[in-house]
Amino acid sequence: MIYQMLTAGLIATSAAGFPTLSAADDTSSAREAVLRINVAGRQRMLSQRMVKAACLMADEIAPTTAFDQPTQAHDPFVTPDRAPRFGDENMGLNPEGFETVLTALSAIDQPWLVQKLVVEKGIESAEIAYDELDALNQASLDVLFNMNSAVFTTARAHSAVVPKVSL
Repeated sequence: MIYQMLTAGLIATSAAGFPTLSAADDTSSAREAVLRINVAGRQRMLSQRMVKAACLMADEIAPTTAFDQPTQAHDPFVTPDRAPRFGDENMGLNPEGFETVLTALSAIDQPWLVQKLVVEKGIESAEIAYDELDALNQASLDVLFNMNSAVFTTARAHSAVVPKVSL
């Protein structure tokens, strides 16, 4: 009876889409899980760094430093944005296998487009119009909320696969 229950539980778990790992997969999976969590956390930090600098640019506070920060944060944010979803051999990431993580990452797309437009316009013109800050403020709050959710969802999904993930 217990064997039948365990077998049924394993079949149900496999059917629910929970990945199973062999012992050989543990080390590489743990490394990839930590990398995914770190990339998500770094994306969150970079998005806020761009917004902070944009606000400083709009208020003309330390304009040179304020201009440098979104410029320096933009490419490192945009370049790895696709990697956690679709994989990137150079970063050592396979395509994401958890639908919950993909959903959390996709929630960032719409507010990021608004934030991206303001930031890229500011990078091109070396200034940010003060009247663009309301849209940037709302978009950045949405990006931050969704990035926090993506970091949490990524950590939760991947720590379930490899419970001893060191953050």
